[in-house]
Amino acid sequence: MPRKISLIGRRLATAISLLCLAIFSGACAVAPAQPEASATRVLIMGVSKNDMSALESALDSAWAGIKPNGNVVWSPARTPYFASEAPPTTRTTWTSYAFAYGMPIDGKLADGQHVAKPWAKIVYDAGGRTFSVTTLSTRLEDSGQIQGVSPLNADTAALLNRANAFRDWILEHEKWPQWNAELKDLQQYYVSWSANNGVIVSLIERDHVNFMRWVRTIVN
Repeated sequence: MPRKISLIGRRLATAISLLCLAIFSGACAVAPAQPEASATRVLIMGVSKNDMSALESALDSAWAGIKPNGNVVWSPARTPYFASEAPPTTRTTWTSYAFAYGMPIDGKLADGQHVAKPWAKIVYDAGGRTFSVTTLSTRLEDSGQIQGVSPLNADTAALLNRANAFRDWILEHEKWPQWNAELKDLQQYYVSWSANNGVIVSLIERDHVNFMRWVRTIVN
């Protein structure tokens, strides 16, 4: 019986040695961790201007699934369309960013709003005349910056109230003029909107540097 136990012991020791050798020699590979699902996801693409309801529906459904972050009540917001180049052309790509403004539940912030980072983007391909919607995050992330709020003078308020008209002008424009009064108003609109929404502009401007430089030529 002792000899049998000894034989079993030697075999067990040999098996352990071989296992250790395999591990240290790399023969036993550890399965890599599975990456988390990407927050970037195309919700809808190839949408024409005649089917904007599908685009809005996709955005509404995505917003309903967004997880809020912190003790803040968030309201959805969007930027105007920012161009991929300057001056814009009939083949320019335009992007509007979905983000959010928020007020703390405790009500202690009276003259400003929290600003969430963009959680989705709406892209208009002027060349193909189609839209797409892509999510950038599955939850709202506070930028950590506060957007100040101040009263608007009558001229600025009137200009900002033309937001839909400027959007339609961009989306419908077949041929961009070199310069005229309408284009000047468009530039002034972006200057005014940016001045009153500086935090979100700072978060997206790196992707639209030339366009913003072109926009700001109106004030120089």
